[in-house]
Amino acid sequence: MKAIDELISGTADIAVYRAGIGWTGTVPDAPVALSGSFRPLHRAHRELLRIGHQVSGDSSRQQCFELSVANVEKPSLVRDDILTRCQQFDREGDML
Repeated sequence: MKAIDELISGTADIAVYRAGIGWTGTVPDAPVALSGSFRPLHRAHRELLRIGHQVSGDSSRQQCFELSVANVEKPSLVRDDILTRCQQFDREGDML
């Protein structure tokens, strides 16, 4: 998870999980993204992203998940929490 490590270390500004592709350090053109804390990632998250993609009306748009690591209502996630939550996306069956 090089993109995640670079984000945590401050050498990158973003890490994007592209469904079916994996972690990258670049944002795709015109993404459809679902933001959340993903504690845990589950079927409804994947379904929400799928529906958002469908509603966009553009099948060429890349589907992405955005993990919120800082939230004004909650403490920011620490490195271990970020890594644990990000690993959920790499599990078989969690791809769209």
